[in-house]
Amino acid sequence: TITEVMVSLALLAIGIIVFASMQAFFANDTKNRFIYGCLTTSASSALAMCMSGQTVPSTIQCGGIQVNININGSCTPSSGCNTVTATASYNNISYQESDNVCPF
Repeated sequence: TITEVMVSLALLAIGIIVFASMQAFFANDTKNRFIYGCLTTSASSALAMCMSGQTVPSTIQCGGIQVNININGSCTPSSGCNTVTATASYNNISYQESDNVCPF
């Protein structure tokens, strides 16, 4: 009957909407995981470059995105140890990593 057809179409529409919503949610989650991976790698690389005396660029390309790098602290302290923090950011997402640099 017409009622059964309408109910089945409504259930089909609900199923399609739920499926599309799940796809969009998991795609966004995967994108964020990729960005966090790039931020972690970029901050770690910048900190390693700083500690080895290399010039740290202000941006690093990672997987097609441009990650901004900011270093806080002296990478070459004259005496004593110094805490250096590398901050990697992309859009409104950022990641910080810190380490101590000591002249030996």
